[in-house]
Amino acid sequence: MFEQFSGETRKSFSEQIKEKRALTLAEEINKIKKEIVEIRKKIEKGEGNIEDYNRKLKKGYEEIRKLTEEIEKIFKEKMIRGIAIDIVERLEQKYNKRIIYVLDIHTLPDGRLVGIVHLSDGRRVLFIDDRLIEKIGGEEIKDVDDIHSLPDGTLAGRAWLSNNRCVPFIDDRLIREIEGEEIRYVADIYLLPNGTLVGIVQLSDGRCVPFIGDRLLKEIGGEEIIKASNIHLLPDGTLVGIVELHNGRIVPFIGDRILKEIGGEEIKNAHNIHSQPNGTLVGIVQLFDGRWVPFIGDRILDKIGEWKIQGADSIHLLPDGTLVGRVKLPDGRWVLFIDDRVIREIGGVEIINAYYTHLLPDGTLVGRVKLPDGRWVPFIGDRILDKIEGRKIEDVDSIHLLPDGTLVCRVKLPDGRWLPFIGDRILKEIGGKRIKNTSYFYLLPDGTLVGVVQLSDYREIIFIDNKLLEEIEGEKITSGFVIHASPDGTLAGKAKLADDREVNFFWDGERVITR
Repeated sequence: MFEQFSGETRKSFSEQIKEKRALTLAEEINKIKKEIVEIRKKIEKGEGNIEDYNRKLKKGYEEIRKLTEEIEKIFKEKMIRGIAIDIVERLEQKYNKRIIYVLDIHTLPDGRLVGIVHLSDGRRVLFIDDRLIEKIGGEEIKDVDDIHSLPDGTLAGRAWLSNNRCVPFIDDRLIREIEGEEIRYVADIYLLPNGTLVGIVQLSDGRCVPFIGDRLLKEIGGEEIIKASNIHLLPDGTLVGIVELHNGRIVPFIGDRILKEIGGEEIKNAHNIHSQPNGTLVGIVQLFDGRWVPFIGDRILDKIGEWKIQGADSIHLLPDGTLVGRVKLPDGRWVLFIDDRVIREIGGVEIINAYYTHLLPDGTLVGRVKLPDGRWVPFIGDRILDKIEGRKIEDVDSIHLLPDGTLVCRVKLPDGRWLPFIGDRILKEIGGKRIKNTSYFYLLPDGTLVGVVQLSDYREIIFIDNKLLEEIEGEKITSGFVIHASPDGTLAGKAKLADDREVNFFWDGERVITR
């Protein structure tokens, strides 16, 4: 429990994290799971109305999903910066091992911390509170990732063994084979609300096929599967994704149905498949004439307006279900589209290319577009940002959004400097120091800006919000970079000091520890 970690702030946090509300939600989930088990028993016995039972199952899974998301939200909102440093110090003291960074921290409904630590010997292993999990099923683990948990605390994920096999695990059990077939590799792990593990496994003959629990899907809809990818679950637990067939075609599937055609068009290839909360599939498919086009449900968009689409990417759905993204026109231009309308200009300004488009929570489209003069600039909705504070923008990259929808990006000014841009202002200094350039930056889960900037004395310094990390152990930092940002916002990085030493460090904006 969190009481094991030092500091009054952490003790206060531990009391908050055991929120009675979260435990109550977990109890509700367990109640629904028991009801699902009883329904499945009745289905197996052939009792009652199957359609009615299936509706109840779908409703039960959806309720579990919503309750689980609410639990995760409670803990995510209460995850305070610095917990990662507490974890490192506690585990290192107990096990006498060096930890390089911490990742994938999350909290179970009973208040326990779970995550992965990267040890100095190169291994990545699980931790639960103050306990390192270096073995699963009695075997030493080289690496773990893709960790999932159920509300009852059961963990599942992928584990690398000493012979370089990568196999699924659930709780303390390694799954080395399914239906008698040896597993060489596993990808795309998911846990159904009822605890069933699903994913993709590579078999000894090289085929990569989906699995659900203890069942391999070597064929779907009567078609033999050579390779599967991009799988995920609908709210009711139905498996969807992309599969390669024996004839080389790569097509979407949903449940036990292969989609060889959509809207009457034969499908040759597919990628970037995802589903909406109502179960509608959206993505991009290749037609037999070679073109890549968007689709939504059973509708292919091979033309938008009078334009025949030559390619597509960055596909999204607005809150009302309208499809948006970017498409390639016959003249070679990439432009934005909304439903059946090509966006050839924004705010009265012509655009000749578009890239990196995504949506604000309210459905507003944002991204990066190219103007006729060759400059790449950001846009928000129907507004082009070609100037900031009276200065022309020459280029833009690293586009992000704060939780409130504020646009954050890196812009190039006419003098050649790359500086952060937030909302409607250029960030010219951090911690009272003038910024000469910005190497890179990104956003922490809470919207805090972190990254590396070059100061006027040419030192490359890591920052969190308005704080610079300029010294470690009394020595000036000459250059640094971020290896990883933990979910709590603690940065793990490497820095070169003025005395030519290189050190690994953790920094939460206040405390620094070196490794």
